[in-house]
Amino acid sequence: MLNLLQRICFLLEATYQLLKEATEKQDDHARLALEKEEPSIQDNELLDIQQVRELLGIGRSTYYRFVSQGKLTPRKIGGRPCYYLADLDEMIKESKRRGRL
Repeated sequence: MLNLLQRICFLLEATYQLLKEATEKQDDHARLALEKEEPSIQDNELLDIQQVRELLGIGRSTYYRFVSQGKLTPRKIGGRPCYYLADLDEMIKESKRRGRL
């Protein structure tokens, strides 16, 4: 009986170690995936039209259509249209949903 309990304890310990290693690997993979998804652009960095188009995966005419429809609202700095990354959150989500990104 004692031998059986010792084997059960050994198997439980081995199972625990395997689960712990698997969880650590999964955490590492999730962290690496998040690092790849994070854009290299900082939230406070200003983006020009070209950067916005590349980020959203849209063409020139689509960009201007979105501006005229009010989907994109540029900030005028020095007379030039600029965007903060935070301003584009909803459009980025929409582009991902539509498969552009």
